[in-house]
Amino acid sequence: METRRVADSGLTDDEASTIPVIVLTAFITLFAPPGHGILAPFSLGAKSISLLVIGGGSNTGRAAIELAKLAGIGQIIAVAGSQNEENLRAIGATHVIDRRAPDVLDQIRAITGDELIYAVDTVNAGLDQELGVAALSNKKEGTLITLRRPDGDFDVARVGSKAAGYERRLAFGVSPIHPELTMKFWDEVPRWYKEGKLRPSSFEVIKGLDAVIVNQALDKYRYGNERQSFTRVLTRGVL
Repeated sequence: METRRVADSGLTDDEASTIPVIVLTAFITLFAPPGHGILAPFSLGAKSISLLVIGGGSNTGRAAIELAKLAGIGQIIAVAGSQNEENLRAIGATHVIDRRAPDVLDQIRAITGDELIYAVDTVNAGLDQELGVAALSNKKEGTLITLRRPDGDFDVARVGSKAAGYERRLAFGVSPIHPELTMKFWDEVPRWYKEGKLRPSSFEVIKGLDAVIVNQALDKYRYGNERQSFTRVLTRGVL
């Protein structure tokens, strides 16, 4: 089990168990070829890159911001609830935009101009991923990596001309698919936690396997507010 590799990281077993689902997913999203293919944190930096993270207040969004900072990405723009701004700036975001603002896209473009080619959406599905596509450059080919299904076609009038085209791809946080990259991840991740470059993800522990309680917790992913919706749920059987 991969979490055994982080035994000397200072994490509890519960904290370590969130890594394959949250941090590894963010890592693959940014650095694996099916993701953005950006230079990984154990390679040279990427100071000239701008990265947009939609859902920056989610656990995977936070991990993406921390990993982007590790990689040396120069401009990290997070779209998140305003209550998360202080924390997101502390872990590496250079800009935080309130997701409830009426002019989110205008604020993003005021920062990036028409140059953005790297965007991540950790929270939305289908046509709700419109913001990430609209923020991409209209003159350069950009890519939006998503963690939920990228279904549906967008109205050009709403997302822009995208004259050079764009890609919208789904990322999976599975180690065996990208062994050449994820083996290095598991080698490095204990040190990143020990040095405080990564912080443990938040989670809720549910004791017992009561289907009603588990389903109520999982429903938070669909219906809750940002803080509730993206808290990792851990279940433990009771012997």
